[in-house]
Amino acid sequence: MNELGGKYHDLWYTCYALGSLVPAILIGIFGTRVVFESKEEDRQKLLQGKECYVIMARVYVGLIALICVFLPFSGYIASFFDQLEMQNIRSFHKMIRW
Repeated sequence: MNELGGKYHDLWYTCYALGSLVPAILIGIFGTRVVFESKEEDRQKLLQGKECYVIMARVYVGLIALICVFLPFSGYIASFFDQLEMQNIRSFHKMIRW
């Protein structure tokens, strides 16, 4: 079902994609409202209810940090296992020639 983008037609994948974007959209809307608020009192009222936006932003920053740490190691680990697989294939061919 993965050929021609089959997994993108799945309902669960669509819900996951939209669910992961909704917090980012909410953070963007909140930031825009705060920046374009003309009165200082109204801006302070908006900033009083910012706890959930701070939590969402910290989750995003944490995920980005994990990705930045994991990406260099994932390439190394994948190349290590690919090399092991190639060694097994070569040793199997040597065994067949015997």
